Amino acid sequence: MGGDSINKNQIIKAFFLIAIFANIFYVPFVNTVKVNQISEGILSNVVAIAEEEEEEVDSEHFNEELEEDQEEDRDEDVKIESELFSEMGSVAVVLGFATVSIYILRIINKIFFENKNSFLINSRKYMKSLHPFMGVLLIVVSGIHGYSLLVEDGALLGLAAWIALVIIILSTYGKVSKIKIWLYIHKIFTVLFFLLLFCHLSD
Repeated sequence: MGGDSINKNQIIKAFFLIAIFANIFYVPFVNTVKVNQISEGILSNVVAIAEEEEEEVDSEHFNEELEEDQEEDRDEDVKIESELFSEMGSVAVVLGFATVSIYILRIINKIFFENKNSFLINSRKYMKSLHPFMGVLLIVVSGIHGYSLLVEDGALLGLAAWIALVIIILSTYGKVSKIKIWLYIHKIFTVLFFLLLFCHLSD
């Protein structure tokens, strides 16, 4: 009986020692592992969030650069278009002087050569045959030039010159209708057109 009680007491003491050992070493170890696992999980989540934010920042930066490039391309297109329409204005000026060259050649021939210079006479005849076509072309080119640059400075003077040009073209109907004053209207508005054109170019 005494040996059995000793064995039981020893067994009980052993269980107590095991329990104490578990509380001292095993439980903290388990808790440490769990803490480490939790920390690793939190760290991985933080890294994932940071990577997502970095991707969003990179995406926003890329979109900003893309928008800037597109805006620069639009500005460049607008600049090229504006320069093109401005050059059409230069073409319109050349056409305008070519259209009235029949009057210029006649005045030069009359003042300096008493209407006897054959070269000026033939040149005037040739330019006179082109006069109607150049007039129509002038009104088209100047119209496109003016319409595209309505917001620019000097647009009102350009518009006034173009209206005078339209009246010049319409006045030629008087020649077909045999209206006697058509030529006076034609010449008066031609002078007005060039005055407005000069003011438009000087503005």
